[in-house]
Amino acid sequence: MTHSFSRLLAITIVVLGIFLVQVESIQSQTFDREAMLEGMITETILPLHTTFAEQATTLSTTALDFQADPTPETLATLQSAWVETSIAYGHIEVYRFRRVMPFINQLNSIPPNIEFIEIYIDDNVSIDANLAASLGSQLKGLATLEYLIFTDDAISLLTGNEARMAYMSAIATDIKRVADELVVQWTLDAGGYGDRFLSADGEPNSVRSSISMLSNEMIAILEDVTSIGLGVPLGYENRGEVQPARVYAPYSNTTRDRLVANIEGFEMAFNGLDESPSLADYLDFLGAELDGEAMSTVINQNIETTITALDAIEQPVQIAVSEDNETVTIAYNNTLSLLRLVKTDMANQLGITVTFSDNDGD
Repeated sequence: MTHSFSRLLAITIVVLGIFLVQVESIQSQTFDREAMLEGMITETILPLHTTFAEQATTLSTTALDFQADPTPETLATLQSAWVETSIAYGHIEVYRFRRVMPFINQLNSIPPNIEFIEIYIDDNVSIDANLAASLGSQLKGLATLEYLIFTDDAISLLTGNEARMAYMSAIATDIKRVADELVVQWTLDAGGYGDRFLSADGEPNSVRSSISMLSNEMIAILEDVTSIGLGVPLGYENRGEVQPARVYAPYSNTTRDRLVANIEGFEMAFNGLDESPSLADYLDFLGAELDGEAMSTVINQNIETTITALDAIEQPVQIAVSEDNETVTIAYNNTLSLLRLVKTDMANQLGITVTFSDNDGD
């Protein structure tokens, strides 16, 4: 009896040990998506939006400084602040979810409606921050401000027309207003979109899941860089005839910088900026590979070559499409390769449904 009991006890211990090992193995194979999503917000998305808001504050301040003392030096400071704000905006543009799109649309609608902008100025209406907040997206934002401050005769045009100067400073102030609102939207426990995004954790194959929505926005920004940022100026939508005026930033000659910022924003969305698990880590957890190499590594290699190809465009893009077409075409082909990799291979590994926009999401 004692021998039988000892044998049964030994068997029970072995079975229990096997069970605990299996449980530990299962636990080690889980991935904390909630931690990933919270880390995305607190360590990447919110800091990037905060940086953008800080740059927008500087932009607003320098616009007011120029208005008070319009000199070549204060204009140069204002223009520099605009460039830095534009780059910071390029970093957050990947997060164009439907719920925050009303704010994003107010920041950089390209191209600005120059005809109507001039009508507002010529009508000499009372232009202040309240009016700027009520204007349509093509009458304000970064693109409109670029038009007002980067023309060759910007100082004479602005100092020679009080309404034009007031319009300029009001637009800069409004950019700060929208940037501050976006920070609130992404601050957790503030009742904004950040809370909604975090609560939308679910299986990636649901178009309403956070991973699906983020992946689709990452695809969308790559599509914009490829087809709109480079393809349109190269003439790919105009029977091969280049369209220099269709670049992102025709007045400041900073189109390349904006395109690079967009790819950098994609990279930060993919890898994260701190210690929390990222989308790249999630792919690694899934064992995603391409030709025997970790897919996260392949994507990061493509990001690096894409940025290198964009950096190789030394002239303003509107000039380079004619005078250095080959270099711009190489950059286009690199962005296209990255887009295909993400849109097909990454999407398949994540099990997400690629949508035309995020309107199906939350």
